[in-house]
Amino acid sequence: MKRALLALAAAVLLGTAAQAEAPDLFVNGLKVNAPAVQRAGLAYYSVEDVARAMGVSYHWDAGSRTLTVHGRKLQGSVEIVDGRPYLPFNQIAQAADATYEVDDVRGVIKAQSSSAVVVAQPPQPPPEKPKPRAPGEDDPPTVAPPPQTEEERAEIYRDAGMPGGIWLEEREQRMHDLHFKTRPEVMPSNPPVNLDLEPHPWLVSDKQEAENPPPPRPIYTERSAMNAFYRMAVTDIKEARELKGTQPPAQPRPGHKFVVVYLSLENRTDAPQATGTFGLRDSRGLLHPFHPGLSLFPQGGVGARQICIGYLIAEVPESSYPTTLELAAPVPLSVSLR
Repeated sequence: MKRALLALAAAVLLGTAAQAEAPDLFVNGLKVNAPAVQRAGLAYYSVEDVARAMGVSYHWDAGSRTLTVHGRKLQGSVEIVDGRPYLPFNQIAQAADATYEVDDVRGVIKAQSSSAVVVAQPPQPPPEKPKPRAPGEDDPPTVAPPPQTEEERAEIYRDAGMPGGIWLEEREQRMHDLHFKTRPEVMPSNPPVNLDLEPHPWLVSDKQEAENPPPPRPIYTERSAMNAFYRMAVTDIKEARELKGTQPPAQPRPGHKFVVVYLSLENRTDAPQATGTFGLRDSRGLLHPFHPGLSLFPQGGVGARQICIGYLIAEVPESSYPTTLELAAPVPLSVSLR
């Protein structure tokens, strides 16, 4: 009898704990590790983390308890947890002009941000009409294409790749291979990625190079910062007006440019740590989120003594330049880029 009562009590406790879990949140196809709490059976999410993931502006005035998301003031029952505002996800999504759907069976919320980068598809030309043949004219002979050399084949493969030469069918696998159990001194100075951004003058043929020697590429000095939990290092920064590694090339919004930040993040502790989200602050003092669909960097957590490397891509106004890379973690960390 006692065993039956104990089993019944355990089942009730487990059922209550399962109901208390907030639904997993996905924005633009990527999981967002936003802190959440339960209030009266309703899940409240950290407004700051959700707004960053959606790429919209966020401001919280603790004195007047005024919360602004995407330029709109939110009215309602704001929960304050550790000095940060929390709201139900539907209120945040409505303010950010985001669409979402809730899967109660799987416990998942899938949202699509209105600020996600949309790659414009070029108009397709109309098919050419075959020219009529003269009476008695035979069909034109079929000419086989000349065999491709190894250099031509390699160029075709590079043109078909994602940013950094990542193949479409291998992208998910490569996303899981960005963790390296190694020390910083044996890491490469730059992540092994090449976005093929703006045309480089040194990418010319041997004959052209002999006639026109290319200028030396400027060397970027690594900048880093650390605290008790992380060491974050920026190894290179590039600007681009389009990303030629995508098909078709991705274009920034009018009056903006892409900024690509190559970085590494080391967990200096013996326990897994949550990373939070990254942001890029510009010369005007504005904080810009990174595009999850274009960036290639694991976010959400880093294992004990692990190092993650990759790149992050953000949009900034043409008239500004990046000044600081910020990591919104339980213990914030930032690296000055100037």
